[in-house]
Parts: sequence; structure tokens; C-alpha cells
Amino acid sequence: MSAAERVKSLQESVEEAQRRLELRRMRSQQALLAEDTFVERFASKGYLFTRESEQRMRAQLLGHPTPQTPDMGFTSPVVICGQQCNWVEFKDYFGFPDNPFVARKEKKQLRKYLLAVGQGAVVHTIGFQCGYPNIEGVAVLRCERCSRD
Repeated sequence: MSAAERVKSLQESVEEAQRRLELRRMRSQQALLAEDTFVERFASKGYLFTRESEQRMRAQLLGHPTPQTPDMGFTSPVVICGQQCNWVEFKDYFGFPDNPFVARKEKKQLRKYLLAVGQGAVVHTIGFQCGYPNIEGVAVLRCERCSRD
């Protein structure tokens, strides 16, 4: 829970808190559905990759520590929208730096993937602010454009 949500939660009723939690649960389900749809498009185009859950399971079976697990880890580098990628991370929101809670966490996550797996891409459903997140080796793409290519 973010700091802003904690402060707000002190002032809300039980009903408001339940409603907020239900909205968060519904939003999470919508995001998972959007991610699954996005991933299915890549699979239908013949890309070979492992999903995040498969990457975790494989590490467990081999007795390895849990690796950095982007949403899609390609079996060999691919070119997406002119960018060479070893992985893709899907984000079902607009990418912009003005929300420090989300931006800081997202940049940290992307840097970990870059160090662990090499160059890749983050794909935002709605779009992103130009110049964000500005990490060399991480392409920032719009979902609509990736789906067409």
C-alpha cells in the first residue's frame, strides 16, 4: 500500500475501504486480462518465449534462486518495432514520471531486467510521456504499435 493510500485509509469508513479494495481487485483482474491478450498476440505471431510464471517455475525445479522475471523472456533475441529485445515487460497504464511512487519502482524493476537479461522493452497500453523512463537498453513502446508490427 502506498503512503498516499495509507493516509487516505485512516479517514475512510469500513464500507469505503471495502469498496476501494474491490475496485483494486477488479483493476488487477483487468490488467491481467490485458497482459494475457497482449502475450497471446505475440504467441500467435510465432515468437518463442517463456512467461513470468514459467520462468519462476523453471528456476524452482532447477533449485536456483528466483530470477528477475519479466512478463515475457524470449528464447533468443527478437526485433520488436526496430528494437532488439531479450524480454518485454507489459504495463497496463500510461508511463510517466509524475507519479513518484510508480515511476521509481518501475525504473528499478526495468534496470534489474536490463542487468539480468540484457536489453528489452517496456510496453504501455495507453502510451507514455516522451523521454520516460530514459534507460539506455530499454525500449519504450506503445501496445497498439507492437500489436500491429
